[in-house]
Amino acid sequence: MEDNTIEENKDEATSTPGKKVYSNYILNVIYQVFTLIVPLVLTPYLSRVLGAEMLGKYSFSNSLMQYFYLVACLGCNYYAQRELIKYQNDKYKQSQAFWEIMILRGTVTLICFGAQLIMASIGVFGSYKVLMVILSLNVLAVLFDVTFVFQSQENFKTLVLRSFIVKIVAVVLIFLFVKKPSDLWLYCLINNGGVLLLSYIILCLAMPKYITKVKIKDIHPMHHFLPIMGLFIPSLVMSLYTILDKTLIGLLIPGTYEEAVTVFKDGVSVVTIEIKKMSDVQNGYYEQAEKLIKIPLTIITCLGVVMIPRNSKEFSHGNIKQLLNNVYFSFKFVWFLAIPLAIGLAAISRNLNEWYFGKGYEPVIQLMITFSPIALAMGLSNVIGVQYLIPTGRDKEYTISILIGTVFNLTLTIILLITVGTIGAVIASVIGEFVILFVDLFIIRHDISIKKALLCGWKNVIAGIIMGVVLFLIEGYFPTRPISTIILVLIGMAIYFIVTLILRDEMLFTGIKMVLSKLHKKNDQELENKEN
Repeated sequence: MEDNTIEENKDEATSTPGKKVYSNYILNVIYQVFTLIVPLVLTPYLSRVLGAEMLGKYSFSNSLMQYFYLVACLGCNYYAQRELIKYQNDKYKQSQAFWEIMILRGTVTLICFGAQLIMASIGVFGSYKVLMVILSLNVLAVLFDVTFVFQSQENFKTLVLRSFIVKIVAVVLIFLFVKKPSDLWLYCLINNGGVLLLSYIILCLAMPKYITKVKIKDIHPMHHFLPIMGLFIPSLVMSLYTILDKTLIGLLIPGTYEEAVTVFKDGVSVVTIEIKKMSDVQNGYYEQAEKLIKIPLTIITCLGVVMIPRNSKEFSHGNIKQLLNNVYFSFKFVWFLAIPLAIGLAAISRNLNEWYFGKGYEPVIQLMITFSPIALAMGLSNVIGVQYLIPTGRDKEYTISILIGTVFNLTLTIILLITVGTIGAVIASVIGEFVILFVDLFIIRHDISIKKALLCGWKNVIAGIIMGVVLFLIEGYFPTRPISTIILVLIGMAIYFIVTLILRDEMLFTGIKMVLSKLHKKNDQELENKEN
């Protein structure tokens, strides 16, 4: 590992990405976390109303749909942002690139949408047919996906507003109409296809502000095909981490089991025996564990979405020093957040599980604890791949790292699923993600100081370990109630804050300085208004 890299500028003005990035990051966190909070709010209700088996059926069906969705998307998001940023001072050329990309992606989307409906109609999906037809609306929604336009303009306010409106409507509809296990199809319609399609259509209404008409003779979609393919492969492979496990659980875990269920008929309790598919139940457990682990992942990787357009601009303008400063800042940011979020979630998993999911979800505890290290690995690899390699046009190297990780993940998932069950899929995902991180570090070893990127988090590791030990020791003394989990979270936050403050962590002090600066400016503004 080499340290003879371009040193970051010591000037505070250039050592951090800038105020717009901070505000956009906050907005993007709100946008991303809100899309996760909604299912998290719904989870206690759905886990009781639908049950693990129905949630497992949804999880498996959704994983199958995702293959069509990923092909329809063509991995266009990152590429489209980069193309629009390239012509940021020429609205006509920006519009030309927009229409070319939309036409190319739209053609592929219609093919994927038609293929999914045809496969469903001829019985390829078996008992999951109805769910697959409903979920095909997700694929159709790609036709109207213009989020990359707002991201290229660094305009996250519109995305946040759209998310709030649509998701709140969805939550209300689910509470009103989803009342029993047989309502699973209605849950899919409201929470997936219908909501996604509506949210994208709403965004399209704002397009005239950014996009203008283009002459047909100036539109040449196919010249984007090969560059898009260069990003489509890594995008497809990376997404396999989130869906491959669920698909393999549904395919490789055999057997059924009987469960006694008490129902009431005419006011009299009657015990009936239900036959449940083992893979659907296991997928239900996996789905719940993944929902919770996505909270820290989303918060950590949100910065990557904001930094793509910013780092692309810095690279296109030749500001390599500022680009590297942004990358080092992101490394510090990931260490600061990933360690406490991962360790904290693992430490409170038992206390959280029983009251949150209800009885019968005990296996989720072990899955959550095993999943937790993935937050750090994905956060650090996101900095290298999404925030550095993609903005600098090194798509092939980005693809190589993901392909290597996928091979490890796929091989281990098959072996461990057969030998140890669902926990094996979790272990394989974590190992696969760390493999991607190690390959990424090897790729950028001549550009970025590996030592600096890894050692900048030692204070956070110490603080996280101390916090985790305390939480694990005291967690058993708290009853499994919501207030107990809240108290444990507050205790963990306080311990982490105090230890990082004692160790004088740079990221913590940067945040404190920003808050104090804003308060100071606010006070000055109020004084100025009073004087006037």
